[in-house]
Amino acid sequence: MIGTNVNQKAVQTSFENETVIAPKEVLQYCGVKPGMNLADLGCGPNGYFAIPMAKIIGPGSKVYAVDIIKASLQSLKSKADLVGLSNIITIWSNLEKVGAVNVPRGTIDMCFIVNTLYQSNQHREILIETASLIKPNGKIVIIDWEKDTGGAGPLNNQRISRENLKKIADEIGLRTINEFMASKFHFGLILDKIVS
Repeated sequence: MIGTNVNQKAVQTSFENETVIAPKEVLQYCGVKPGMNLADLGCGPNGYFAIPMAKIIGPGSKVYAVDIIKASLQSLKSKADLVGLSNIITIWSNLEKVGAVNVPRGTIDMCFIVNTLYQSNQHREILIETASLIKPNGKIVIIDWEKDTGGAGPLNNQRISRENLKKIADEIGLRTINEFMASKFHFGLILDKIVS
């Protein structure tokens, strides 16, 4: 169950007042636990989510950190090595190409897409690719810049509509099981597969 180990109202209230995303708290809210296999899609160079993920899940599990920029992956790998984490697997890939991500299909407990979708206009393809990676009971967590909230992020016309994302998700067999504010400027969606 999403967020059952945390007081959801208290967590949401604190997120709504934060100007930056608090990865550890968001991961806890989403239900990340030791032993899970996770993916950080569009991970970037700093390990902002990948490193806290790797610490929570422990050495017997994996974080697949995927990005299209090789230098970002090299930077992340160096940072993981510096803090002694060997469970982050970096993968160079284009999320916009269905079938391109070299992660075993149907093996991921949760895929996180954080501050990535606003950089693309291929949302359907990215969600199809992401859905193929999760287990039948797996989850997809999307965190991106909320429209009309200001902040230091992308221009409002570059930000994506959460309603459009929910519509695309529904069209490809995903359902929205939770919505939250990940910060004052970021929305969060938690999706799973519609079981027929």
